[in-house]
Amino acid sequence: MEQIQERDRDGLNIVKTKYDKERGEDMGSKIKNPPKTWKEKLKIVGPGLVWAAAAIGSGELIISSKVGAEYGYLFLWAIWIGIFLKYFIQRGILDLTVLSGKPVVELWHKQKFGKLFSIYWLLFFIVTATGVAGLLGLTASITHTILPFASVNVWAALIVLLVIGIAYTQKYKSFEKIMLILCGILLIGAIGAVILAQPSPAEIIKWGIPTTIPAALIFLSLLGWGAGSGPDLMIPYSWWVAEKGYHKLKVSSDKPLMENKDKGSIEKIKAWLNVAKIDTMFGYITAGIVASLFMIAGAAILKPRGLVIGGLDVLTKIAEIFTSTYGAWVFIPFLIGAWAAIFSTTLGVFDGGRVAIAHLSRKLAKREMVPTEKIRTNSWYRTTLILFSLVPLIMFYGFQRPVTLVIIAGVVSAISMPLLAFLVYTSLVKQVPKEFRPNKFYLGSLILGIIVYLGFMVQALISLF
Repeated sequence: MEQIQERDRDGLNIVKTKYDKERGEDMGSKIKNPPKTWKEKLKIVGPGLVWAAAAIGSGELIISSKVGAEYGYLFLWAIWIGIFLKYFIQRGILDLTVLSGKPVVELWHKQKFGKLFSIYWLLFFIVTATGVAGLLGLTASITHTILPFASVNVWAALIVLLVIGIAYTQKYKSFEKIMLILCGILLIGAIGAVILAQPSPAEIIKWGIPTTIPAALIFLSLLGWGAGSGPDLMIPYSWWVAEKGYHKLKVSSDKPLMENKDKGSIEKIKAWLNVAKIDTMFGYITAGIVASLFMIAGAAILKPRGLVIGGLDVLTKIAEIFTSTYGAWVFIPFLIGAWAAIFSTTLGVFDGGRVAIAHLSRKLAKREMVPTEKIRTNSWYRTTLILFSLVPLIMFYGFQRPVTLVIIAGVVSAISMPLLAFLVYTSLVKQVPKEFRPNKFYLGSLILGIIVYLGFMVQALISLF
């Protein structure tokens, strides 16, 4: 099959496949050549780190450090099992978004009982506003500790205004830069905390398995929350991928990539999917490293002192220990890193939640869908942003227990994880043409995730009683 190489206006190589004219076919779609060098590949990384910046926070601070304080380094390896399971779910979301050119909720809406799925996820994002309220409270509390001239309630209102301002005025590219900066700050903070803690390398590799029921339940929680987020951020990843433009590999056709049937285009699209997965990998590796660092910090700092604490108390207690050991200069820098961790999650959940609610409500109302590149300037989405921001603020004022609010949202997310994994699996095997379907290992990993998260769901339900 003859191929003609050209250059697009961005200077990227594109390939135009020439069909056999004897079959009466015209020139096919032009597909950009995927980057080949690591330097070129790293340039496209973005949504995965946005997700990591948003995901790193509640799970790592509330679960990982607490497990480290109670069990030391015993379950450090479990974080990476959790990363493995979630990676394939989120990679499925990436592949589905790139191949269809639409957020994954669009594909789920087309499945049998699709309208019910859309209603479920709309209610999910509304209910998990409790977690947004909790994150808002945690962010305001840390800000008040750093800058005590205003009360926690005042800081909560100012943070909401800041979030609205960022999400209302910024395009995705600017939003991505802000999230990457926050990701860098919290990563440096986590590394700094471990360096100051001076853990023993020999102790770090002393791993084990749970031998009691309480330990097994903690282990299961670690698989779920010690390695990133739940559906509240995994689903919005689809919009961030679409905003980044991974699906815009076509030049002369508006049809979804998975509808390309010529061999040349299929091979290039597969190559692009292999490149795009680097984004998901970077996000999960970053989340795994930070979760591991928090557990190491908990094991090295809290466990020797017999302190088993969670939530915001972890941050203030570690900061106080560092201050008493190394001097007052440590207190503020440590809390700035903690603030970056919580605020990045707050901003990410605010951004992803309002986009999901706006899209799903618009879909169910049978309104015309807004192109991905225009959602941040659309009045429907902007109105949703304001409402989605004010409701958690009101909730926080009425119920000022931020950690409890985060835990409530966490239970709802745990219940929803098996459904998320199931929908990703069914979309890949039923809605994607066989040319683009994942291999057996990929699909098997998704099935394993469904099984594990069913157990995680049962644990979450038991915890309610």
